[in-house]
Parts: sequence; C-alpha cells; structure tokens
Amino acid sequence: MLREAYIRRYASSRSFERGRDYLRSGAVSLLANDARQIKGEVQGSGSEPYGVDAVYDESGDLLARCDCPYDRGGWCKHIVAVLLAACAGGESRALKERPLAEQVADLADFEREALLADACRQVPEFVAFAQRWLGAAPADSTREPARREMLALAHTLDLSSGSAPDSSLERLLDRALCALDDGRISEAVADLAKATERSAREYETIDDDGDFGEFILSLGRAWIDASIMFDGPDGKRRALATRLGAWSDRFDDYGVGDPFAVAVVVLEESVEAASRFFSFQAERPDELQRAQLRVMARYGQVEEYLALARKTGASGPYLKMLLCTGDIERAVSEARKCLRSPSEALQFGRLLEEARPEDALGIGELALNMRGERYGDLAFWVRDLALERGKRTLALRAAKAAVLDYPTLDGYRALKSIAGAQWKRMRAEVLASVKASEHAEDALLILIDEGLVAEAIGKLEQPHVFVSYETLDAVVRAAIPVDSEWAIRTARDQAEQIMNPGESKYYHHAGRWLTHVRAAYQASDRDEEWRRYRRRLLLQHKRRYKLVAVVKSL
Repeated sequence: MLREAYIRRYASSRSFERGRDYLRSGAVSLLANDARQIKGEVQGSGSEPYGVDAVYDESGDLLARCDCPYDRGGWCKHIVAVLLAACAGGESRALKERPLAEQVADLADFEREALLADACRQVPEFVAFAQRWLGAAPADSTREPARREMLALAHTLDLSSGSAPDSSLERLLDRALCALDDGRISEAVADLAKATERSAREYETIDDDGDFGEFILSLGRAWIDASIMFDGPDGKRRALATRLGAWSDRFDDYGVGDPFAVAVVVLEESVEAASRFFSFQAERPDELQRAQLRVMARYGQVEEYLALARKTGASGPYLKMLLCTGDIERAVSEARKCLRSPSEALQFGRLLEEARPEDALGIGELALNMRGERYGDLAFWVRDLALERGKRTLALRAAKAAVLDYPTLDGYRALKSIAGAQWKRMRAEVLASVKASEHAEDALLILIDEGLVAEAIGKLEQPHVFVSYETLDAVVRAAIPVDSEWAIRTARDQAEQIMNPGESKYYHHAGRWLTHVRAAYQASDRDEEWRRYRRRLLLQHKRRYKLVAVVKSL
C-alpha cells in the first residue's frame, strides 16, 4: 500500500510540501489508481495541467514521470500531489481510451519498435512469449535477472535528463538507449543521428526554458556511450566524428556549448586519449568516466567496473555495483569507509533499505555525524525509517536535525510529536533556528502555528524577504486578532495593488484581501471606519462594474 513515508523518500522536503499544498487546494485530478499504475493531472500556474504517470515495477517500486520541466533531482511537486491523492484513496476519473490494438496501429514504425524494446526490457514474461512466437531458443534464464540489474545500474549514471518539445525525439533517444543496452550499436548510432539532426534543426525555432538544452546534453552523454561501444573501421569512426563536430558547431551557435566534444575525441583517437585531453576541464573527465562505467555495466564487466569506480573515487556507483552483485556485506563495510556526504549516504541507504533495513539505518546514523554539508532529505528519511524500526531516540535526533537544517511545518510538528516530554527543553533552541532560517515561507508558517504572530510579522518585514500570496494571506489572517492595524494596512495594500490598475481578472483576489480588511476593522471595533473605506472604494471605482459587485458583496 502506498504511504506518505514512501513518497517523502523520493521527493525533496520542499517538493513534498508544495505537492501537499496542490492536493489541499483541489488542483489534482486522479485519472487512474490501481495495482499497476497511477495517473493524474495537476493544474499549475499555466493554462494546461501537468500530466503525471507512475507505474509499479516488478519489485513494487514506483517509476514516476511528469511532463513539467523540473530537473533538480527527486520527484517534482506534481508527482507528489498525484501520489498523495492516490495515497489518500482518491477515486479516479475513468480514462476514455481506445482499444489497445487501435492505439498501437496508429504508432509510427519506430514507435512500435521502441514499444517492443521497452516491453522486452521491462516485462520478462513478454520476452519468453516473443521467443516462443518466433520459435527462438530461450535465453539463459539464470543470467537475465543479473543482466537487468546491470542495465538498471547503467541507467542510474546520469544518462538522461531534460525533455524535448517533441515527444518523438525523446522516443528516438529511448530507442537508441535500448539498442545500446542490447549491443545493437549500429541501430543506436542511426537513431542518435536522427534525434541529433532533428534537434539541431528545431532548436533555433524553440523558445527554450533550459529543459531542451538538458535534453541535448543527454544526447551528448548517449553519444559518448555509443562512441566507446562503436567498433567500426577507422574511416567510419572519423566520418561519424566529423558529423558530430558539425552538429556541435550548430549547437554552439545556439549557446548550448559543445555537447559532443568527448565523443568526437573518443572516435578520432581513443578513450585513453580523451581522458588525457580533457583532464584539465572540470566536468569532462567525470562525463567520460561515467560513460565508461555505463558501458562496463552493459557488458557485465563487474571487476573492471569496480576497479574504475574505486580508482576515480566514484563511491556511489561503486557501492551500487556491489549491491547489484549481491555482495551486501562488502557494500556495507565499504560504505562506512568511503561515503563522504549525507546525499551519498541517502542514495546508498535507500538502495539498501529493503534488503537490510538495520544496516541502512546505521548508514543514515553515520551520515548524521557528517559535518560541512546540509543534511537535506537524509534526516527525514532516517527519521521515518527509525520510527518504523522502533528506534525513537534516533528518530528524535534525525527529526531535530531535519528541522534545524530545513524547517517545514510538517517537519516541525513531527519533531514536537516525537519529542513528547522532551519538547519543552528543546523548543527555545529549535525556534531560534526557525527565526533565523533563510527559508522564510516555512519559518513563517511555523511561527504562526506556535502563535508567535509578532515574530512572524517581524520576519516578514525584514529586507529581501519575499513570500507567496498564500503565506502572506496566512500571516494576515493570524494577525487580525493580534495586530489588527498591521493586518488592515497589509491587506489594504494588497487589495489596492489589484484594484487601482484595474486588473479585472484578479478582482476576486482583491475581494479576498478586502475580506481580511473588514475582519480586522471589526476585530478592533472600528466598524464605522470599514464602512467609510467601503464607500470610498465604491465611489472611486464606480465605473468598474465587476469590482463594484465584489465590494458590494462585502
């Protein structure tokens, strides 16, 4: 059963909170919610809602995707919102879908090929069926699980990010990656060439917000893999390098940089030459090393992979491979020695959690002792897992670390609940940290929750503090019985910023602020002042009939 704790593990604390806000505001439409998949739409700030698709894999984990441009790691707020709706048991709107055969018939040839490749990769039963249907000999079934693990590992190493404005471009890239996984290098190169040429033609006509640029960089990473695996004669390698160089020049003109530089040198020279050539650049050596690791994972070259990962200090990939090969004891032992940051510990701990929850928790506790880097989501993860395992002292420590590092209202309330009788002793320290926090919105909500309205107003009026209308609205509502003069002044200012320019489509927001103005006047026994202000507004805006109707309703 889907739980909030599971959702929180794969989303940042901010994404989780914003997702919860979307759910509470009624912006989520749940389209499907069953044992196979979860689908939904979230109405954001744009005219069209964002679509979210999530499917359960063989192990019961959710693979989720949203068509918004978010790419900062973890699930976005729209995914969180849809999954929280499913978690709450929301009923789905029935999807009006045509029969599957009709939908497949409408696909282009390469789309059908990509669909078959994905089915072969993700549904083992389909592979066996296809082999029987084609009369082919079955593959060695004892090797398939290990191979799937290797391919999954290859795809965790920074291979794909960003999105193209045309989904068929993304499908071309996906198909090329499937071909690389299967060792069909020529097919992969052909598809990458098609995707790259089309991207080069279309990029100059697109108003890009940065996400298409990330897609181009994903193409560049796929080209590095293909260049390492490409075993054609020197003439073909040089010809391909020339084409990549020409595409790089076109993208460079658009300000994307040189996404294919590493692949060009690998094709013209060798992996070793590229390693030497780019050793002076900050990111290029890492790109090449990750590509080498991906290729080794595809070929099942475990010892070579481990040796390169250890040599280059790639502790995350190194530990993942140990887990992939089932060497859990060695992975845990090595993790205690080589993990250097809470984020690395979180990634490893999540991988380890299902098989060895106690060891995963030990890794998390070790990471709480690390200094010099923010805990991020690690503290939330340790808190929830410790509570599940009945380790309340560790849960309290992690809960406190989470709030001190990044205060959220849910995190603060959880800390109070876990602390119990100890809360009185630590409250002053935690609140001092909240008041000083750079995360103004979350801090304000906590201060209001504690009834510290004057402190919330003081923080809000500090220089360079900017908050959303929703948070400002919450502070104003809390201030009405405590500091009605401030509430009147602030709410009037917000309403007049909408009314005076005549922003008719936002008049309903002005009405909300005027409702607060009226409540604050009434709370301070100044009803006559409210009536005078209301009459003045009606006179001032008498020709704005929509606004007059709003004011008269108050």
